[in-house]
Amino acid sequence: MGRAHVLEQTLVNLLLNAADATPAGGSIIIGARRWAYEPGQSLPKRATDPGYARFPRTSERRPARVEFAAGQPGALLFVADSGPGVTPDDREKVFEPFYTTKEPGRGTGLGLAIVARSVHEMGGVVWVDGAREGGAAFKMFFPIAVPR
Repeated sequence: MGRAHVLEQTLVNLLLNAADATPAGGSIIIGARRWAYEPGQSLPKRATDPGYARFPRTSERRPARVEFAAGQPGALLFVADSGPGVTPDDREKVFEPFYTTKEPGRGTGLGLAIVARSVHEMGGVVWVDGAREGGAAFKMFFPIAVPR
């Protein structure tokens, strides 16, 4: 039950960011699909992250470690918009606490940091790509258990 609320808040944060990026009435798309991690599909990460981790923001009590086996089945959730997008330089920074590309007074820079931490604590990873709509596509991968 608690994780459902965390996932809901994560999606709300991403949707609010998408709405802020499209103030003139652009498009926002939310979706989900099955996806399998393959070793050739590297999950984007910052240069400072260890090879096995993505956005290690947890305390020493909860070490950050996210590993996926080849062919790991999972769910890919995404929120995409037709806004201005995220520059390649900003893609490495947008999940950092207090980092914002918004005008002063329009954001705290905590929304995406909370998204990254929440996704990680749920056992997933999050990253941002360019969207087909021309803006940003925030993607979250969560591994799922397969019945045996």
